[in-house]
Amino acid sequence: MNLEKNQRGFENGKFTDLYGEKCSIQKSSLATDDAIWLGIDKPISGSITISNGRNENYRQFKSNSNWFNDAEYFTLTESDNCLTIKKHYLEVPKNAQRTKRGYFMCASQLPIGKFEFDEDESSEDIVVVYCH
Repeated sequence: MNLEKNQRGFENGKFTDLYGEKCSIQKSSLATDDAIWLGIDKPISGSITISNGRNENYRQFKSNSNWFNDAEYFTLTESDNCLTIKKHYLEVPKNAQRTKRGYFMCASQLPIGKFEFDEDESSEDIVVVYCH
């Protein structure tokens, strides 16, 4: 198993257990004790609805996914018809959006509609949505 650092700087690794379940191990951020998190990886699922914003260059983004519940700031990147949403915790970039309950608005040319998260490319820190 190879250990890598996640976006928050903690070591983590992925492996498959004896029953074929995909699992992960991660160094904990606890300040009081030396600990790890160990568990079965659950696929990131959900969808996002994109609708017209206040003018033709803006879009409203809304999702009821629990993925948005544990962070307050997100950055959105779009390339072609791919939307990538990244969570930010301690270091929040200036271009980050603040959201509550998965609702935010920004300049965008993405198509209007409801789109599913890509479960293969999404993780606990990044959601990837293909809008086509």
